[in-house]
Amino acid sequence: MRTLRLVLLLSCLASVFSTTIAESYLWPLDAPPALTSTYAEYRFGRFHAGLDVKTWGKEGYPCVAVADGYVWRVRTSPWGYGKAIYLKLEDGRTAVYAHLAAFEERVEKVVSAEQDRRGAYSVNLFLPPGQIPVKRGDVVAFSGSTGSGYPHLHFEIRDRQQRPMNPLVNGFGVKDTIEPTLLELAFIPLDAEARVDGRNVPIHRVLRWEQGKGFVGQPVSLWGRVGVAVKVYDRADASALTNKLAPYRLALSVGNDRLFMSTYQLFSYDRQVYEVDLDRNFGLTRKGKKGFHNLFLLPGNTLPLYDGLPIGSGVIDAGLELPGAGTTMAIGTHPLTVMAEDALGNRVVAHVEIQVRRPVYLRDVAIEPESGSISGRFSRAIEAQSLVVEGSTDGKRWEWLKTARVRGDGFSVDASGSFDFLRVRFADGPSAILSTASGESEAGASPSVETSLGQGRAHVSITSTSPMVAPPLVERDDGVLDVIAVDAYRYEAVVATDPDRPHVSVRVANVDGGSLDTTLVVESSPVRPTRSRIQSDDGVVSATFDAGSVYWPFYARIERTKLPDGAEPPIGHAYRLEPDGVPFRSLVPVHFKVPEGEDRLKLGLYKWTTKGWVFVWNDVDSTRNTVGAGVRHFSVYALLRDDVPPEVSIRKPADGSRTVRNPEIEVALKDSLSGIPMEELIDFELNGKTVVFEYDPEGDVARGLLRQDLSTGAHELVVRVRDTNGNESVATSRFIVE
Repeated sequence: MRTLRLVLLLSCLASVFSTTIAESYLWPLDAPPALTSTYAEYRFGRFHAGLDVKTWGKEGYPCVAVADGYVWRVRTSPWGYGKAIYLKLEDGRTAVYAHLAAFEERVEKVVSAEQDRRGAYSVNLFLPPGQIPVKRGDVVAFSGSTGSGYPHLHFEIRDRQQRPMNPLVNGFGVKDTIEPTLLELAFIPLDAEARVDGRNVPIHRVLRWEQGKGFVGQPVSLWGRVGVAVKVYDRADASALTNKLAPYRLALSVGNDRLFMSTYQLFSYDRQVYEVDLDRNFGLTRKGKKGFHNLFLLPGNTLPLYDGLPIGSGVIDAGLELPGAGTTMAIGTHPLTVMAEDALGNRVVAHVEIQVRRPVYLRDVAIEPESGSISGRFSRAIEAQSLVVEGSTDGKRWEWLKTARVRGDGFSVDASGSFDFLRVRFADGPSAILSTASGESEAGASPSVETSLGQGRAHVSITSTSPMVAPPLVERDDGVLDVIAVDAYRYEAVVATDPDRPHVSVRVANVDGGSLDTTLVVESSPVRPTRSRIQSDDGVVSATFDAGSVYWPFYARIERTKLPDGAEPPIGHAYRLEPDGVPFRSLVPVHFKVPEGEDRLKLGLYKWTTKGWVFVWNDVDSTRNTVGAGVRHFSVYALLRDDVPPEVSIRKPADGSRTVRNPEIEVALKDSLSGIPMEELIDFELNGKTVVFEYDPEGDVARGLLRQDLSTGAHELVVRVRDTNGNESVATSRFIVE
């Protein structure tokens, strides 16, 4: 602990020193300082490397040199940073301005000359020190929206190694008198044996503000290896009403021991930019719960944000002594504290009580028809605990019936009453839900079972379309698996991944006499940091892992899957690749065999999302007759055919029009499937000669860049556009210049 405090002190001193040497920097925009985003926010699987400076929905604000230096680099692209300029400052740092509308005149001439030489809009120029010097306060560009779709200035400050630094603690602070806001904590089981409130799924605690205490949440029960994540945001004064920002520092403590701390000061573009999926909780992000910062260190995390803490720091080993850098918590009650701080030192704390206890499961739970009592066994003998009995008429809204003190190996509690469902549970742990109905109900109701593969475990979900009269029995050859009622129609169990013991039997009885007695085969294949390859049972789909492409070893599988009603049918079948909550260090090729009779050049790999199919790419392997793409995580994938050409129309100058000598050239272009992701797929020809154009993919438009006036008379503009699958459209405009 003393070491952590010393590191924190040294970090603060370094920040003060860094701010001192940069105290003469100017604000990069000739407008009042206000932010829409800040450093190290999450951006589509990477870190945000700087500040997004607010321009209030407008373009054209002057961007000024923050200090003396020279123009070192200039880039133009339809994507990413759009138009961007890099100034090498006299102190060795680099200032980056991105999403610009235009450069200052000297830079604009250099860029235009290179575009004309290449016959293309995208350039990446490195200039010698003496070519375009700048002085502090010189206008170097004008703010815009290129590459982003919404007006703002993206600004970075980088060190001598081109590593992006946090501008807020390096000379570019903004007024901030507002403390961060802590919204929610997530407690995440990290292996098959871990439990949170008796379950093996992430459990959340919403935080509320209490005067004099800070943020507080309800107690949580833990057992085994558990990680904690926090959802938090900050605000700054000038944009407090409109924009949520990222915190600067986070810390996790239990009692007087600090287990973890992260400080968002600096990272490297060399692979570390993608390690954001280790710093943020990737599994929660994949489930739609975005914005959670991990307060523990996962394997493979090399980010310099944690003051040298070893891998495993922050992990809570609740009730067990486990290998690794995790902290063992003894059985009992412990105070957990999460601290969030912004770059100006505004700090806030959240408190949650953790109760370390081994969960007790309910087995052989049944209702005695004559007495109306409910009875069952415990998974182990217990000391006196409170057991809650509740009743419901619909399986959703529950009414308390009684709380009984139970001990020993089992229980029998009177539960008579006019309810259709009874639920028995421990206050902070597993529960069982039974139907009180007898006899048969409507025909056609039947139970079903599904499995999903996670990190080191498989979750078994048993669902019935009618209420169950008893909890399902789930077992493997090494014993019975404990089940938990999720609701009146669904139970869950968890089993450790073991390729040598893939068989899991499930028996279910429900109220209408329907039943299920089946044996699941939970098959999986090992994926190791060395080279690995997995494939579907039918051999159609494969994933190849090169050495170093994953952060840690895990088990994976590829299976056919059903799509929701109304989904566009793929070519062949859709496949679910699991686990889908594990990020990869680098792109992993996923390939499908091309069905007989299909043109592989017209196929692409698509990912299923909540919005439908999304094109990934179409890497064609003619030797193996496959089509695929590199992916950074698993999901549901399939092949789709794209044989529809893009939509193209020349808006200006319109065909048959008469116009001026320097007309606007504007073309609308759109593709609904494989898309137009490269400039090389678009050609502008005016009177048979190439015209440089600026493509705006967010606006589905491309604009020609005429450098000289046209001669009077007839002219012809021909625009050819291809999508990724090679489908082509051509538009022609014949016009007269007067």
